[in-house]
Amino acid sequence: MYEFHCLFCLGYEDRGARSSGVLAVAPLLMPALAIHSAENAAQLSNEVTIYTHGNQELAGQIESAVHGTFKVDSRPIKRLVDFGEGNCVKVEFTDGSCKEEAFLVHNPQTTVQGPFVAQLGITTSPMGDVTADAPMHQTSVRGVFAAGDCITPYKVIPGAISSGCNAAVAVSTQLQSEKYGQAPMF
Repeated sequence: MYEFHCLFCLGYEDRGARSSGVLAVAPLLMPALAIHSAENAAQLSNEVTIYTHGNQELAGQIESAVHGTFKVDSRPIKRLVDFGEGNCVKVEFTDGSCKEEAFLVHNPQTTVQGPFVAQLGITTSPMGDVTADAPMHQTSVRGVFAAGDCITPYKVIPGAISSGCNAAVAVSTQLQSEKYGQAPMF
């Protein structure tokens, strides 16, 4: 399926497309985020349709903020059909109509795997990621650190490596402070 979550690393091969779409569905329910995704898609296609899947309120908020290259379609979506090697996706609506797009932009909801977040009472962001403030990446529970894809909506290898390095240094720093009876740095 030609569905991309990040147009910085995907989608360039489809540049010059006639039309693309943005799925403004959970967790991408903020107008500013949907518009940002549409602006990125517009770098690769001549026209962008933002699909709100029946969410009239969101459609109205987006419509009042965009024009020209951008269109908003609030019809409920029945399904998405992959044309395989045809390099396009068909959006089928519950009313029986459909529209073909060269590609779709969608940021799917992600969840942390395993029960430890709930068991430890760790705070999560509205997007479902563990809240761990940079640069040390300590969570809302003292002594519990998090790193990698679970702390950011940007699931990319360099960010995961960097946060892992910082969290490792922070763990070591905190353990040494406790070992020697010193006040912790954070």
